[in-house]
This record gives sequence, C-alpha cells and structure tokens, in this order.
Amino acid sequence: GLDREHGPAGTNGGSLRAVELSWGEEGFEESVLAAEVDTQPFDFVISAELVFLEETHDLLLWTWQKVCRPETVIFSVFINRPFSWNFFAKLHDLDIFEVDQIEEERDFDPCGLEEIHMHKVTLKQPS
Repeated sequence: GLDREHGPAGTNGGSLRAVELSWGEEGFEESVLAAEVDTQPFDFVISAELVFLEETHDLLLWTWQKVCRPETVIFSVFINRPFSWNFFAKLHDLDIFEVDQIEEERDFDPCGLEEIHMHKVTLKQPS
C-alpha cells in the first residue's frame, strides 16, 4: 500500500490531522487551512462520500484545485447514487486531473449493501 509506495510515515517525518472544511472559496477562506495551503501543501486528501449532491460539485472542484499540488494524491470513495458520476464527468471536462479507479473488480462493501467506488486523483503532469 502507501508504505510501499511512499515509505512509512514515521520515517518520513509524516503527520496526519483532520480539520473541518467547507467547500468553495468562502468556506475555504474561513478555514484554518487557508493560511497554510501555500506553505504546507497536502500530500493526501481523503474524500469520502462527498459527491452525492450535484449542487455541491462545483464547490468541491474549486476546493480540490485550491489544495492540490503536483505531489498531492486525492483518494475518493463514494456510494453510487444518481448524481455521483456527474461529478467525475465535470472532473474529466476540467482536464487538469488524472483519475484512476482503484481495484475496479474489488468489492469494498463486505455487507453487499451498496455499490462502492474508489479512485485515486492527481493533477495531470505537463506533457
């Protein structure tokens, strides 16, 4: 997993914290992250079950663009709902992110209740 790809967090001086963040420019500017994003870029962003409301897609896309640097990896997990895939259509149309589905054939829901999808999202590298 991540240790194999990036090394153990402890040996790399890594740390982890979670903070509340409202999406979009207004929510971001009110966050403690606003003062840090330019000097302390994110290595990872965990996006869990965030794409089910279509009216929030543009706010989430703005936020992802704001916090991402070339080294940032976003892990997105969501349950398939009517508008979930519309978010990824918008993401594709922006043409600045690379999206890879994680283990497409793997069932991430051991209870079998929902259709769950996981993606790894990064900024596209210049050609």
